[in-house]
Amino acid sequence: MAIAYWVVLALLVVPAFWILAGVILWIISGGRSDPPKIF
Repeated sequence: MAIAYWVVLALLVVPAFWILAGVILWIISGGRSDPPKIF
């Protein structure tokens, strides 16, 4: 059961991490009018 818990946790955390990283890179790059392309 512990393995399933970590799998679910990873599936929830990884997308949030990539979205956060995309927003940070977008702000650093100057914050153009178009939102960051993540997917």
